[in-house]
Amino acid sequence: MSFRSLNVDQYESDFLREEDLFPPRETPADEVNQQVAAVVDQARSAISGGNAAASLPAFLSDPPYGYDVEEAKSQFLAAFLDVLSNIRLSDIPDLLKSLSVDQHTYLMNYIYKGLAEPAKYNSAVLLNWHQKLVEIAGVGCIVRVLNSRPDL
Repeated sequence: MSFRSLNVDQYESDFLREEDLFPPRETPADEVNQQVAAVVDQARSAISGGNAAASLPAFLSDPPYGYDVEEAKSQFLAAFLDVLSNIRLSDIPDLLKSLSVDQHTYLMNYIYKGLAEPAKYNSAVLLNWHQKLVEIAGVGCIVRVLNSRPDL
């Protein structure tokens, strides 16, 4: 009997799932949806008030993750990228310098998510953010995104 034709699952029923790779979220999905709605409302009011940069730290402090909150994650991404597109190019470097390393990583992650859907989001704005972020944070934030959670 060849080892390649042997069904290992008959001996071991455990198998690794993608959900098992990362610790589960402690907050329930309903609470995550409420938090995202609050952050999105805060972002919309900041944009209408002309101070979109004020809402950026709220987005980067606790982004939604998990496999059971896809709708909340898509709302979060749309509002987040709307905030990025409403921040002036000249304000970006000072804003990036005030963020932590984790916030740089989350920002790069969402920039890549936006670039993955060019029909929905303005790639020119995202590429400007990418350029400024790499200048300030270095290529380390790119490496951290490539090795980060897939469920963000």
